[in-house]
Amino acid sequence: MEPADTRSLDPGPTVDRVIDATTQVVAHALEERIEKLTKEKLALAEKIARSAQPLRSFELSLRTPLTFLAPPWKL
Repeated sequence: MEPADTRSLDPGPTVDRVIDATTQVVAHALEERIEKLTKEKLALAEKIARSAQPLRSFELSLRTPLTFLAPPWKL
């Protein structure tokens, strides 16, 4: 007795298609994740660059208290 239509029992092509589809889906998801992380990295780098700069120069910050302390007879 011969087996009935062995082509329908061969999972090869179907499994290959599922693996390809899954691989494409996973690759696309990873690419999106990498893009999102890259954008976050750039945003954090800009934030660090902005926060590393002082709001005022040292001279400008020091001028006010020194102006106040300069004439001690006015205290």
